[in-house]
Amino acid sequence: PTDGGVPFDPARLEPGPIDVAHKATGPFLGIKDELLLDRMRTAEVVQAKLHKGGSSISFRLDFADLERLTHTLLTGDTDDGRLAARELRARYSFLLVDEFQDINPLQAALLDAINPAAAEPPSSRGGLFVVGDVKQSIYGFRLAEPALFLERERAARSAQHRHVALPHNFRSQPALIDVMNALFERLLTADVAGIPYADGHALLPPPADPAHQRPPADPARLTGAPVEIRLVATAGDPDDDELDDAPAAENLSAVEQEARLVARRIEALLAEKRTLRLKDGSTRALQPKDIAILLRAMKNKAMIFARALARRGIPDNADLSTGY
Repeated sequence: PTDGGVPFDPARLEPGPIDVAHKATGPFLGIKDELLLDRMRTAEVVQAKLHKGGSSISFRLDFADLERLTHTLLTGDTDDGRLAARELRARYSFLLVDEFQDINPLQAALLDAINPAAAEPPSSRGGLFVVGDVKQSIYGFRLAEPALFLERERAARSAQHRHVALPHNFRSQPALIDVMNALFERLLTADVAGIPYADGHALLPPPADPAHQRPPADPARLTGAPVEIRLVATAGDPDDDELDDAPAAENLSAVEQEARLVARRIEALLAEKRTLRLKDGSTRALQPKDIAILLRAMKNKAMIFARALARRGIPDNADLSTGY
């Protein structure tokens, strides 16, 4: 490109976003390819001129671009790439990676490229430390590959690596943990989910924790058990009781059916005059404020549940800025 008939020279430019980004990340990545930087600066100038002329064409780098360029640099057959990878392996003793179940193949390759354990000469002081739970993988739409976590887990169980299981759940009562295990050991099988839930993936209550000991059975006291699992058919029979005496022509959505079922169950619990066991061992009558309704998302759902509760005279507080 030219500027007023004069051949374009990147060296004449004032520092722009590309140079600022290079200053911040170049030392970390070891980028020394001036040709690549010149091309990036050229694209930056072209974009600015197009934008000034009303064009919406963009030449920006997104996160995926940065991943691919970094991988090309660190694994390519260039002196700069080999130098950058070698310097990074020598600089860090450990790589600590959380939520490893959501890693994708490109990110895994980047970690392998800078793994201190692959330094030359080999270093015994460093390596890759990952934390994750394959059951919580939710980023498949971003090309996350849970199988990479399972492969790493199997390797960690070998003699050359160390695998530390963290099966204890400190957030839930034992009764709830029992139900979740009974449910998911039937759903999360090797054929369906790639893991045998009952083999090392089940949850356990905290060991020797008085606050989580199983309380004595008392049918009149809410202790976390029994846990009820109710299924709502999204296209069920309008005469079904689960539709909460609504007329057949009302055509309730799945969320409305769920809301009415939940409201009816809460009304029944309050009418039964069930007692609630407090932390100090005392009991009192169950109150609406003791009940929380957890939703996967608040948008377009919270008010439906609030209206269902109001129809039955149950007071509620729906904070749309939170998850419940």
